[in-house]
Amino acid sequence: MLTAYAAKKYLLPHLLRECLTYIEKNITPSSACAVYEFANALNSQQLVYQAVNTIDRQTYHVITHKSFK
Repeated sequence: MLTAYAAKKYLLPHLLRECLTYIEKNITPSSACAVYEFANALNSQQLVYQAVNTIDRQTYHVITHKSFK
């Protein structure tokens, strides 16, 4: 996510697309909330959708994971 943020900041759209694609494919219940917050900050609607979808489909695993606050 830090690389995606830097790619957006320094106007590197190709790198940003690659980072977002990687993040989308690797969302897990333990990272879904962090990805959701990151996607909102980055204004990436597709990534927000994927994070919410993961949270919706795997709610129990999201809220019982130790990283959930």
